[in-house]
Formats: sequence, C-alpha cells, structure tokens
Amino acid sequence: MKIFGLAAAAISAASIIGPAQAERTDCISITSLPQTITAAGVYCLKQDLSTAITSGNAITINANNVTIDFNDFKLGGLAAGPATGANGVFATNRKNITIRNATIRGFRNGVLFSGAGSSGSVIEDNLVEGSTFTGITVAGSGIVVRRNRVVNTDTTPPSSQTTAPAAVSYTNMGRRSATSVGISNGVAPMAGNGGVSNAIRAENIINSQIVDNAVSTSISSNSEAEGIFIRTARRVEIARNTIFDVAGQNFATGIYAESSRLLFIKDNIIGGGTSATQGAGGTAYGIEVTFPSGANICQNNTITDFASGSVTGCGSTTGTFP
Repeated sequence: MKIFGLAAAAISAASIIGPAQAERTDCISITSLPQTITAAGVYCLKQDLSTAITSGNAITINANNVTIDFNDFKLGGLAAGPATGANGVFATNRKNITIRNATIRGFRNGVLFSGAGSSGSVIEDNLVEGSTFTGITVAGSGIVVRRNRVVNTDTTPPSSQTTAPAAVSYTNMGRRSATSVGISNGVAPMAGNGGVSNAIRAENIINSQIVDNAVSTSISSNSEAEGIFIRTARRVEIARNTIFDVAGQNFATGIYAESSRLLFIKDNIIGGGTSATQGAGGTAYGIEVTFPSGANICQNNTITDFASGSVTGCGSTTGTFP
C-alpha cells in the first residue's frame, strides 16, 4: 500500500517534464501553415506558427519515417475559436512518426494519429493545451506517448454555437454504454457542442506505452470526460501518469478502458472526478475497466475524490490506495 501527499504528487508531475533540450537546427524548416509533409526526414520549427483554419490539419504527415522537432515553439489554432474542427498534427496509417518539444494550442485534436496500420510512432515532451475534443489521439502498434502535458481539454460550446461545425462528423466516440445517458443513438455531440472530452485517447492499439504524462482538466458539459480513454487495446502499459480534475455531465473517469485485454495500469496518481448526474445514471471512477471485466491489471495506483469509487472492473488491484 502506498500513500502520497499533495506535495509528492506535485513533485511527480514536475519531474516528468525533463531537462531543457538544445534547439535542433539540422532539419527542414516548417515556415507556414497549413503544411503537408510528403517525404521522410527530420523537420522542425524555428518560430511560432499559427492558423485560423476551422477544418483540415495545420500539419499533415503523408510519409513514413518523419520526425518533427518543434524546438519548444508554438503551433497555434486559437484563432479558429472553440467550435473549430481543425487538427494540429495529423497522420493516418503512417510508420515511425515522432512529434516532440511542441506547444500545441486550440485545435479540436492537438495530435491525431489514426489507423490500425500505424506503427512505431512516438509523441513525447509536448504541451497540448486547450483542445476541444482530444489532446492526443493514437492508434496502431508499438506506439509510445510519454512525458506530455495535456491541459484544459474542454468541449464546452461557445454560447453562440448550437450546431456542429461543418465537415466534422464522428460517431460512437463515447463509451459503449453511453446510449443510456446523455448521448442518443450512440452518437456523441460534436466539436464545440459539448461532446466527449479525452485528454489522451487510444483506439486499436497494441504493444504500446502511455507513460509519465501529466493531465490537468478534462471537461465535458454535455457528455463524458476521461483523462485517458482506451478502446480495443492489447498489451498496453499505462503507468506513472498524473491525472487531475475530470468533470463530465454523465461519466467522469481518470482512466477508462473497454474491449481491451492485458492492460497494465499501474503507479498512476489520479485525483478529482465529478459527474453532474452522479446518482442519477452518471458515475465517477478513478479507473474503470469494462468489456471484459477482470482481464486487466491495476496495481499501485493512488486515487482520491471520485464519488463512485477508486477502481472497478480490474482483475487485480493490489497496492491501490485507498
């Protein structure tokens, strides 16, 4: 059994950020947006870049074996507003993609790597802030998501927004049981209209790691919110993450997994989850594993302030506090 105070949690969150990196100059500069990369190589930013596009991608990667080192410069999408449908960095079914040292702000998805054919990609040492659906989304095999800070993922719609933005259509983005609470026909509300909020999201992922990340604030005013959402996964380590402040209309969960086996969920610090409909169909768990229950291991996690309980659905909860 392990007990950590708030000071220890703060030290843990700070320690994952790592040492400052020297600026990389031996690279192909990205100087304008939107940008499409079509050849393998090492790319970088040498200045802050921003865009007001409301759909599509600020940076699209259409090649394998690509590294983008942002050199701690910013990729900004805030000018598009909270109803944006644009992504920061996008790739689908690509291999060996690395994104590092970025500050990515104000996109629907900060980093979106989709497709079960994706493999070998690394997302590390980034700050992803103010996303309106997910901070980081990944799929595929051999994926590593590490040492990122994902802050203020919030799907609360602007007061003037009553419909989803054009060219944005997502179905079944929430959990399988969502049809009974707040989401009709399994279709979540869309960007800028109070939909699902996931700081880190992984689907169709195998032999991968989500480790040493700091998540602060994932909010959904009309649906569900998760710090880390995992679906259809096999042999994935989810470890040493710090997750604070998850708030959903119906479901609020620090780490949620479904249709997954052989997940190793360990040594995470998770604090503060609220469901606006707690006791009336809504739930708030630190860790919730479903479909199938008991096929995954949750050990040595420290969890506090979730009304429904610390952990449910895990095959082992050894060392979990409380």
